[in-house]
Formats: sequence, C-alpha cells, structure tokens
Amino acid sequence: MKRITAILILCIFLLNGGGYLLIFQFLIYCSDITAENRISRDDYKKTELTVIKIPVRMNAVVDWPDFEQIQGHVLYNGRNYNYVGLKVTRDTMFMLCLQNREKNQLLTEQTALEKETNDPLHGKKTQALFKTAFNLVKYYAEQAQFVFSNSAPAIDKMNTSLHLLNEDPFIGTRGRPPAIAA
Repeated sequence: MKRITAILILCIFLLNGGGYLLIFQFLIYCSDITAENRISRDDYKKTELTVIKIPVRMNAVVDWPDFEQIQGHVLYNGRNYNYVGLKVTRDTMFMLCLQNREKNQLLTEQTALEKETNDPLHGKKTQALFKTAFNLVKYYAEQAQFVFSNSAPAIDKMNTSLHLLNEDPFIGTRGRPPAIAA
C-alpha cells in the first residue's frame, strides 16, 4: 500500500512539475496535424483565408503569375497561421493563410497556466518553472516531402570496353618492404 501511494505521489509531482508542458506540446502537435489534414482535403471556405503581405527585396526573382500550393506554418503578429498558397514578386511575398485557431487557443491557455503556476501568491516573482523544464519546441523538426520526377533524358549504354594490359602488377620501390611482426 505504501509503495502504491509513493508511486501515485511521484506521478502527481512529475505531472505538476513538467507534465502540463508535455501535454500542451502534444495537443499543439495534434492541432497542427489536424490543420494540415484539413488543408490537404480542401476542407475550408475561401472566405476563411487571409492574405499576408511581407515586403522582400529579391531583384533576381521573376514575378509569379498566381499562387502556388505550398503548405507551411507562420507566426504573424502573435497569431499562428498555416499557409495554403504562396506568391512571390520582386518586392512582396503574398501568403494565402488559414488561421490555426486551436493552436492559438492552446498557446493562450498554456501561457495563462504558466502565469498561474509560476506566480501563485500575491503576484510574487519566482523562477519560472516551465522555463527550467526542457522545451520540446526547440527539437521540433518540420516534415518535408519531396517528389522527384524522372525528366532527365535516358543515357544509352556504350558498347565499348576498356582492357588494360599490365604484365607486372607490382609497383617497384627502392629498398625493402617493412618486416611483418608476427
């Protein structure tokens, strides 16, 4: 009975210490996956899309005539967006974005929980508990998917063969080879 109670108290302590961060990171990851699936199924209205204009300076780029279907994440003005399309001109990059409301809500709840956990008494400043716990966002890697097309011309095989005649396969050197220790 004592062992079960000790394990239960340890689990509660670990959940209180850093488990909430792990749970929030997992929920944020799940919301990213659902948003990407929603975009890939075209399960959104065109009225939900937002155009974000970012000024850039690329003189060597030819202006794109229309939006290209490129998916990704962007954080703009404190809001998380998943972009659906991208259009680049010489002076502006246009991103056709869909706001990720679930992720925004989870992040605001996470910051509220961090403030409540780190400043529980009278607004007293203490060391941040969630800042000292390891951060999974640092080690998050975006998924990349590449499609390669076989558009290179076929190379014909050459029917010629090369024969080298070398009667003495050894290279002559001055002196003796080193002795082999047995």
